[in-house]
Amino acid sequence: MRPLPDEDDDLVDVLPPMGRAGAGLLRHLPWVVALVVLGAIFLGSAYARTDDGEGPAPTIATAHIGECLDLEAGPSTSIVPCDGPHELEIVTRTARPRTAPPAPRPGGWRATDGSTACRRAEGAVASPAMDFRRIDLEDLADQVRQRTISSRELTELALARIDATNPAVNALVAVDGERALAEADDIDRRVAAGEDLGPLAGIPIGVKDTEDAIGFRTTQGSALFADRPSATADSILVDRLREAGCVIVGKTNTPELAWKADTDNRIFGRTGNPWSLDRSAGGSSGGSSAAVAAGMVPLATGSDGGGSLRIPASLCGLTTLKASLGRVPAGGPTPPGWADLSSKGVLCQSARSTAYALDAVIGPDPTDLRALPMPDESWRDAVEDVHAPLRVLWSPTLGYAVLDDEVRAACEAAVRRLEDQGTEVIVVDDVFDEDPAVPWLQLSLLANLRAVQQADPDGARWSELDEPSPRCSPGCATPPR
Repeated sequence: MRPLPDEDDDLVDVLPPMGRAGAGLLRHLPWVVALVVLGAIFLGSAYARTDDGEGPAPTIATAHIGECLDLEAGPSTSIVPCDGPHELEIVTRTARPRTAPPAPRPGGWRATDGSTACRRAEGAVASPAMDFRRIDLEDLADQVRQRTISSRELTELALARIDATNPAVNALVAVDGERALAEADDIDRRVAAGEDLGPLAGIPIGVKDTEDAIGFRTTQGSALFADRPSATADSILVDRLREAGCVIVGKTNTPELAWKADTDNRIFGRTGNPWSLDRSAGGSSGGSSAAVAAGMVPLATGSDGGGSLRIPASLCGLTTLKASLGRVPAGGPTPPGWADLSSKGVLCQSARSTAYALDAVIGPDPTDLRALPMPDESWRDAVEDVHAPLRVLWSPTLGYAVLDDEVRAACEAAVRRLEDQGTEVIVVDDVFDEDPAVPWLQLSLLANLRAVQQADPDGARWSELDEPSPRCSPGCATPPR
């Protein structure tokens, strides 16, 4: 696992570049798979946590290296030294630059002792008193149910964060603030009337733009679908989140038809990593991951057919899980094109929040033949008794690939840490006889070709696809999950 930043490091030097997706991802598939085995414990929080559990949260803004923001200065918001006893809030205008002492931890805000902290990475913005990245979903929902905070307040905070940070990050591609506030007001009214709003009462969320949500177009990041009508029904996942009390704020960006591990497309452009905007947020759920990492929303939906939840979570410092196929149903009137590969899921800041959100959406549905029955134990309860696994399988090369030295060192360090905690590590050198990426690509490309042909049977608009293959017609490019 990559070490946490030293006090003399800039955050931008610690986060690795994504590299080119597609062929690059396939080249590194062995270590991706190996890290998946170990990642549930180590990878998800490696970039976002400090060694005392109070890690920095990435933000985007107008202040410069070594600057802090003074809340007590009022609406004008001035720059002050980092040792001032002030809270942090959204910048209301461009602040005047002034040099300040280095932060206690590079790259993040720290105000646990009442003092102001600075961000040394380029482009930091002050956070409001409530920061979605520092409060678990369960705690937020409890506050709504107990009426210590309203769903409208949470939604207004989400919209304010989107206004402040999304122009730079480009995580959300559609926002309907008026509809979201109306939904929030309805939740507050029902809470006041004594109704049980569900486990996610009042939580504002983003929905990956491969998923239907009432009132929004589902473009899948493709010009072929950009002019389709707005959805009149929610997907199963969105419907269950709404039934659990969530407020739909907007749609999050995805690469065209969700096929690659970097989030960009022709119609909406590129999503930047909130930790360093010139780096990749990963994909294909990169818009959702960036939105959560930047504090725009505390929860967003995603899907994963080849790393599309896990890759952006690791690059943006979040925790996630690719659930077993069928654990979150993928049926309904518009099931995903990657039905045999892709699992639906969520992106949150912590393992506890991830388990809590998944508890609200898992379970069978009659329109999904692969749907699994409810597990016997709550996933949220399971994370309360966290311990090292009894045994893990460790295969450095999976039997066919060359492993990068840095990746090997990180994985071996994680393996040693597991062994130190009593886990039995079973080493298996050969897992596959040949590279499994080839049959995986065949399945995904066929699913994507089917989606393109359904959208444009005559191929008249195939030239509008983002990345047509040079070896065949544009329809050989690739579509959705």
